[in-house]
Amino acid sequence: PIYFSLTAALDQTVRQDHSGGSWLLGLAASDIEFADTSPIIPSTIRSQFGSDQNIEVGRFLVLTAKFGYGYTFVWSKNWFLSLAAHVGGGQQRRIYRDATNERRGWHTASKLDAFLSTGYNGDRFFSGFTASGDATSYRTNSIEISSGLWAVNLFVGGRF
Repeated sequence: PIYFSLTAALDQTVRQDHSGGSWLLGLAASDIEFADTSPIIPSTIRSQFGSDQNIEVGRFLVLTAKFGYGYTFVWSKNWFLSLAAHVGGGQQRRIYRDATNERRGWHTASKLDAFLSTGYNGDRFFSGFTASGDATSYRTNSIEISSGLWAVNLFVGGRF
């Protein structure tokens, strides 16, 4: 590929022969849920958290549109370093409750994700390293909850 290739950067099923970048558009969906038999915020600091301080159960369904840029640096034909990042926003459906009340509603959501991939991608052999991260924020009426997922992978493979 001439421009940035996600498949070359992430799973090495193609090889990017030249450095190049591209604007990226995407959609992301997430579903996070938590539950406890007592409030999740410790009683010693609960008063700092407003009207939702006694929350015990929550579910947040999020759909975001994201926009970003990716670029792959290629040297000596087979060595590469790929970087990409997205930022986005969307809507979340929130359902949460304490011991006596259930609340439902809609709120805006934000999202940030990025990855790095580097290694060797040859005709018969490939090897490398990827690191990726994803952060999404969720809100009740008075609490902001942030979720992060980070992953690191080492890979080695051959072509037949």
